[in-house]
Amino acid sequence: MLKNNYIQYIDGLRAIAVTLVFIFHLSPDFLPGGFIGVDVFFVLSGYLISGIIIERYNNDRFYSNFIIGRVRRLVPAYILVVAVTSVFAWFILLPNELTTFVKSLLAASTFTSNVFFYLNSDYFAGSSEFYPLLHTWSLSVEWQFYLFFPFVLIALLRLRPERMLIPLSILFILTAIVALFATQYSPSLAFYNTPFRASEFLVGTLVYVVFQRRSYQHLHDTKWGSAVGWLSIVSIVTGALWLSKANLFPGIYATVVATITGAILIAGNLSSPCSSWKVLLTFRPIAYLGNISYSFYLWHWPIITFYKLYQQAEFDAIDYVIITFATLVLSDLSWRFVECKFRTNQKHNTKKVGWSFGIACLASAIFLAMTLYTNGFSDRLSQRQLNVLNVQRWADFPGECYATQRKDSYYHCVIGNVEQAPSLFVFGDSHAQVLVWSLHKTLQERGKSAVIIAKGGCPPFLPGVPVVTNIEKSICEKVQQVAFNIASEGRDKFNTVILAGRWVGYEKVGLYGEDFTTGKNSVESFEYRLAQSLSTFKGLDFRIVLIDSVPEPGFPVPEWLIRSELLGRKIDGFDAPRHSIAANLSIEGIELIRPESLLCEDDHCGIVSGEDVLYFDSNHLTVKGADKLIEYAFGLTPL
Repeated sequence: MLKNNYIQYIDGLRAIAVTLVFIFHLSPDFLPGGFIGVDVFFVLSGYLISGIIIERYNNDRFYSNFIIGRVRRLVPAYILVVAVTSVFAWFILLPNELTTFVKSLLAASTFTSNVFFYLNSDYFAGSSEFYPLLHTWSLSVEWQFYLFFPFVLIALLRLRPERMLIPLSILFILTAIVALFATQYSPSLAFYNTPFRASEFLVGTLVYVVFQRRSYQHLHDTKWGSAVGWLSIVSIVTGALWLSKANLFPGIYATVVATITGAILIAGNLSSPCSSWKVLLTFRPIAYLGNISYSFYLWHWPIITFYKLYQQAEFDAIDYVIITFATLVLSDLSWRFVECKFRTNQKHNTKKVGWSFGIACLASAIFLAMTLYTNGFSDRLSQRQLNVLNVQRWADFPGECYATQRKDSYYHCVIGNVEQAPSLFVFGDSHAQVLVWSLHKTLQERGKSAVIIAKGGCPPFLPGVPVVTNIEKSICEKVQQVAFNIASEGRDKFNTVILAGRWVGYEKVGLYGEDFTTGKNSVESFEYRLAQSLSTFKGLDFRIVLIDSVPEPGFPVPEWLIRSELLGRKIDGFDAPRHSIAANLSIEGIELIRPESLLCEDDHCGIVSGEDVLYFDSNHLTVKGADKLIEYAFGLTPL
């Protein structure tokens, strides 16, 4: 069925997939769901690799020849790009960034970077955009599929080849359900790890198995196949425009994208080469992009990352042109002189690739050891610059804790002078978490204590969980219930509640929850949930102090400060338009603390105070920044 394992219109699908990913990485606001291009690749891999396995599994030494073929096809260009990226990383990355890079390098060299990035980052988090090898997670998933799936498929082929469609369908359903629940439990776990992506590969497998039988050949219907082809392509593009990083992904959305991609493959089997959608996908420029799509995928992300690190500014039209041109040129060269050269079945090519891969792994290990030993070659920087980079970020909460992020995925602690009965109740998300060390110190000095409940990404509402979010919704529901219980039971001992959050992040999403008094479950607006929560606290006779959103730089402040110095530039702050939650307050008697009044003058906000950095990433205050805010807040209102 797969003559020489090549189907021409699939190059067009590869071109669509890599274009979606490229545009998403280049300008996520323009194509917020472009990351689904990776899911399209997974389905295509499942289809093509299943064809190779089914057609050749009876050959002598099939498995070893299959893996060697994959190595010749994929590893040479991979080694080239990773090697070039490593050289640029040494020159461009700062010590803390380089330390993280070399760890990801070793993982990428052993095709385990998906596990590394699962343990160390969130694909959709702002900080992830500065990992030059982040994109290798999907290649690791593919390699793990190549290594283990042949055993599953061959076992089915040898047991009941004529009925393998049934167990494959059951396996698809089971893996899709597991992925759905895993996404609800931990989106990052489901996003990066192969078992939760298996259903996408299996879509391709199922399509191949269905259409490998001669009895299906009479179903060719050009008009029906053409309609399905066009509808599916349009659906993929529409999905890339409609989905965003705010959606809980992969889950049901990835299954839908995979199914639509499967529909395109079905249409490919039911329509003639002259079908209009196939003519489009085989149009020479599109087919060419499909041919170089692997190299294009390899090169695009390091180029975007390093360009962004050097530029330290939002991209404009000329930047888009430069990045696109550089990616196309490097992709073409590596395709012509590396991919095409090594993919042929020649013994000396296999040996060259094997030696190159072994050397690459060894070099990665040596680079890792040297980088760790020298703390990222930190002697390149002054002690002052190192102090800026090593500013305290996340740390364990002080005081006495009944729940922690590590154990419970949220914090429930008593801070300050824990010998005293708490008089304050602090409730918030990660923007409340960063205040805890400053609050703890201030309360100790005043002989007071406070109870704090905090969960990153979970708004301090009673109730109100974002409908679209990447956090564990069930944990957020629990946190809000715990907060309500504490507030209700502590109405006689707490006199003040402090609410702190990244309010701007919740203003445009629906918030669901079951009313704690009426039991009514509904999805409501930000304004409704805010008013409802404030009314609940008011009804419990709390004095309410609300800390407004902190102005956000939108870039990793410590790293950008030091890199700008090294590049001979100066960053003294950032421009942030005035934005306040005050416009949404409909309840009287709320004491509002506005951080922008402290940190900004007109629309320009500072990022340093003397020698102290005020932010440790793109939107969270350092301890010094929190000290200033808490001092400012306590000066405005007695707490």
